[in-house]
Amino acid sequence: ADKVERDLLVERAEANRRIAELRELAANKESVAVKDRLDALREAGKVEDEITAKEIKAAKLRLQAKQAENALGLSTKADLDEEAQLKALYKAIHKLNDIDKALIFLYLEDKPYKEISEALGITSVNARVKMNRAKEKLKNILNP
Repeated sequence: ADKVERDLLVERAEANRRIAELRELAANKESVAVKDRLDALREAGKVEDEITAKEIKAAKLRLQAKQAENALGLSTKADLDEEAQLKALYKAIHKLNDIDKALIFLYLEDKPYKEISEALGITSVNARVKMNRAKEKLKNILNP
């Protein structure tokens, strides 16, 4: 699970770079046709969806690894608590919309708001507001 997460960090960085390139192309109103700009935005969305799906899969793998470790009988109460928390968090994140999922995963990777905002094509202020709302949604899901 750790190797997958490390590899995913590299993939996320590459995806963020590609998304930034596509959004830069889409912002070029003077020399890029409207159709090409829209295609670039669609492609950026597709890249974001793909990397988010991989991040969800990695979170699930981490949960499965913790469950397998705990099944060996060598687990402590802390290990079992961590498994329960991971399971609950995974289920809660899965209930969020795609943008909120992306925000949460980037946040969990300790990305600064500037980088999160660039990856999602929004302002830093908007990223902070969306993050606060996504955290609130998670809290409401986890503690109804």
